[in-house]
Amino acid sequence: MLTAIGIDPNDCVFPIAMAVVDGENKNSWKWFMNTLKRDLNISNTAAYTIMSDKQKGLILAVEQEFSDCPHRFCVRHLYQNFNTIHKGEVLKDQLWACARSSNTEQLERNMEKLKLLSPEAHAWPDGHPPDQWCRAFFDCFCKSDTLMNNHCEVFNKYILDARELPILSMWEKIRMQLMHRMVEYARICENKWTGNICPKIMDKLQKNVKYANNCFPHRSGHGVYEVKSKSFSYEVNMLQNSCDCRRWQLTGIPCSHAATCMREERIKPETRIAACYTRDKYMKTYGHTIWPVRDKSFWEKTNGREVGAPLYKKKAGRKANKRREHPSEKEQGTRLSKHSVKMHCSHCRDPNHKRPGCPILHPALKLQPQRRNNEEDIDDPSILEHIVPEEGIPELIPTQCSETLVDELLVEEITELENFHSRRKGPLPSNAFVEEHINNIPAPRATIATRGGMAIARGRGKGRGRERGRATSSTTSTSILDDVVPTTRGRARARGTTRRASTSRVTGSISVVNDAIGASDAASNMVDDVPRASTRRPRSGGRGDGAAREREREVSNTEDCTTCSLGL
Repeated sequence: MLTAIGIDPNDCVFPIAMAVVDGENKNSWKWFMNTLKRDLNISNTAAYTIMSDKQKGLILAVEQEFSDCPHRFCVRHLYQNFNTIHKGEVLKDQLWACARSSNTEQLERNMEKLKLLSPEAHAWPDGHPPDQWCRAFFDCFCKSDTLMNNHCEVFNKYILDARELPILSMWEKIRMQLMHRMVEYARICENKWTGNICPKIMDKLQKNVKYANNCFPHRSGHGVYEVKSKSFSYEVNMLQNSCDCRRWQLTGIPCSHAATCMREERIKPETRIAACYTRDKYMKTYGHTIWPVRDKSFWEKTNGREVGAPLYKKKAGRKANKRREHPSEKEQGTRLSKHSVKMHCSHCRDPNHKRPGCPILHPALKLQPQRRNNEEDIDDPSILEHIVPEEGIPELIPTQCSETLVDELLVEEITELENFHSRRKGPLPSNAFVEEHINNIPAPRATIATRGGMAIARGRGKGRGRERGRATSSTTSTSILDDVVPTTRGRARARGTTRRASTSRVTGSISVVNDAIGASDAASNMVDDVPRASTRRPRSGGRGDGAAREREREVSNTEDCTTCSLGL
């Protein structure tokens, strides 16, 4: 079975096409790719990206049918070939670090580390083009930085039970599974999702926002920032949605460096995610339903071509239902494995053969290497007769979607590039919430951190034998001042000391009313007329000492109230 699997906006598998052929070879893959290209009405193959496991004949079929599209290979399968020569967990981790490098500078650093570990392992990737396995050379249009072709493995497990059935029953079961899947995914999105971004994409964004705590942005102007992260520096351009690490361009999700710049600008990171991850695009993806098939008794008889059963070739042994796992993928048990151990001949100690095939013990035995059949020998060339040229059936074109998501993304990218040079450089737009509520922002309060607050604090009266007075009211009418000031004068004479009410001039955000200033001057003149008395305090414990203390507290509270009302 040949399958074509895509990725939906929520980063899940989306089956596109399936076909059952006689065998997996170049001619069958060429027929499959040609039929897929014709059914999807693909005219510009450069907008699509193909990832495969280097299946037999697929590489040549892609070069002929999708000649302009980027072709990636699964890094896990590349590592299996790498592990046959260069073994060890250290080399494995370093090879994956090279594949995960998102820019050329990071790739060079990881390649230098690989060279220090093993010069032979450093030279091994030279035989593979870097745009097939390294993120630093991936195309940014498809908005995917995946390195493994796990989507096909997921779908293979999804239809595992159906593959045990006969061919017609198999297709019927797969059709029912996909029909239920399309309806269920659309229902979940419509009833359970909250927000405009798909959940898995939001999880990736929140992880990047968490990593942004270790990044420090420095504004450069015109929407450009220099971000310090550990010992490296990155340039982030908010107008172009780009970063030097290239993760933002590869995935369409703001990286940690861009997230810290958005935090500086008070911009929500989810507003700068690519449009292909929105809820509307997800509903468009699963909006097309698979229509039910009526019973065979309602089918109309046509004079079409009779479809026969495929050729069946019985293979020796039991049919395998699971994928053949690599020895490095198997779980480690208690028994020691002979993986990566070279067997030697017990007679001559040669690693190329064993004792039964030793040429020294058996000189007459001539070992003939098995010749592998050429791919062209087992191909069925008759399948190429069913390949329809691109201009063969023009009446099929109106039945397909004329405006696809790929076409919309192409138009958006071209429009963005055309408008970038004509865009006037300037400061970034302000936050919409601040613009809406800017008139409701209250005036700043006077504190000791401001000049006005310090002037108010210094203007409060100080007295011997008591703490600094504390204002209990911010405003007092001038009518109360007329009653308070004479009382203050009389009690000051009885106590034998003079209190002088002072006014403080308030600056900053507090406005002074002209009437309050006039009342303050009048009160100050009345207090200045009080003659100075003796400053000697009476002995403690004498007669009338309690009454004097009571009068002192009343005078202090009255003067504090007068000072507060005059100053504020």
